[in-house]
Amino acid sequence: MVDVLLGLQWGDEGKGARTLDLIMRDDYPVTVRYNGGPNAGHSLDFGNGKTIAVHVTPSAATLGGIISLMGNDMVVDPYGFYTEARDILRILGVDITNNSFLSREAGIISPYQRLFDFIEESIAFEKIGTTGKGIAATYGGYRERKIVRACDVVDKDNFRIANQHMIQRMQTYAKNFDIPKILEGKNFDLEAEMVKYYHAIEWMHQNIKIVDMNKKVQDLLRHRKTSKFLAEGAQGVLLDINHGDYPYVTSSNTCAFGVFNGLGIGHKQFGKLYGVTKPYNTKVGGGEFICEMSTDRELLFQRDGNEKGASTGRPRMCGYPDMVVLRHAITIHRGFGPMHIIVSKADIYPSELLDKPMLAVVAHKHRDGSISKELRLPLKDIVGVVTKEIAPWQAKYDLRKHNENDCKLFDNFLNFVYEELSDLPKNSFVIDIVGTGPQIGQYYEQPKR
Repeated sequence: MVDVLLGLQWGDEGKGARTLDLIMRDDYPVTVRYNGGPNAGHSLDFGNGKTIAVHVTPSAATLGGIISLMGNDMVVDPYGFYTEARDILRILGVDITNNSFLSREAGIISPYQRLFDFIEESIAFEKIGTTGKGIAATYGGYRERKIVRACDVVDKDNFRIANQHMIQRMQTYAKNFDIPKILEGKNFDLEAEMVKYYHAIEWMHQNIKIVDMNKKVQDLLRHRKTSKFLAEGAQGVLLDINHGDYPYVTSSNTCAFGVFNGLGIGHKQFGKLYGVTKPYNTKVGGGEFICEMSTDRELLFQRDGNEKGASTGRPRMCGYPDMVVLRHAITIHRGFGPMHIIVSKADIYPSELLDKPMLAVVAHKHRDGSISKELRLPLKDIVGVVTKEIAPWQAKYDLRKHNENDCKLFDNFLNFVYEELSDLPKNSFVIDIVGTGPQIGQYYEQPKR
């Protein structure tokens, strides 16, 4: 069976550490990244000063000895992949090329797609807030059948032809714009980036196993020792191209629906669904953020939660807990069985605010005067929120000391979630795990209710 872990907010929920916790707790032999590209960054803190961020490879590839798959619906930056493999090898002593497999259908990002990204954002009437990593341009080119795919890397003649078609298309588009002006201040040299791109393509040709992912997945699922997968999603539900706040979304399916295309599995092979959320919300990029905190509170949460993007370093906007968003993430997955919720960053609550109540969003106000607990998209049509006060939370827990009393304050938040979502059908969700720190292993399991 394939279990799936995904983000329930706008991404940045702390999925990386919790993925490794599940891998080590439940002994998954296979891990999968099924969607997205290097605009997703999963930060992994192993303690002892060993902290890395992975953008392409599944988080569990850093553990070594685990089979790591990169699925059909991914787009891969070759040079980013190369440097990630090199840096992980240096820091952790793990060669991720030993057990890693890339789908032949995955898209390849070139510097030209990044240039396209810069052009599109510079002329956009409304800024999307893209990471500038060429994600949308690659997915768009894929649909137009004019990009390089991983299967082209295997054969040098195929690569030469596909790459030339891609370059010709991008150059035709770019000649209509003042490129030097668009790239001003971007620290982006197209010629130098292409040199690195070709170097990385050669590295991929020699070192990366590029396979028919559908066949690979079915072969692994047939064998008892490799029949248990954990699929790791990128970004979060509100960034899903179909189910998020369009157009302020990414270009792939971040919800669990994407795993079927990303791996080529059927519904009978789908196992347990995990969803990661923080007790507060964060967001980067354009679009509405209707639960945003007051500035004084936001600055404190940014400080204590180290809230800056793993891919871009941009500060994240911080928002109050939003039960409407959480309800949406649960209900759109109702066909997958109960959502097993992992609450990360339960330890983040500024000490300056411990004597003050926290606000939580419980409903949204709409332009037509209605108030709803159900999420209606797009978010730009929401004109206000309904809030309730909840008690402050803290959950500093050290597994080595087994002092569970330190977690009692966080029960207030968990009880609030269960109460606010009590009108959902029975067995819609259960809170399984509470993450109490950034490091692997800093969590406790919730007793069943």
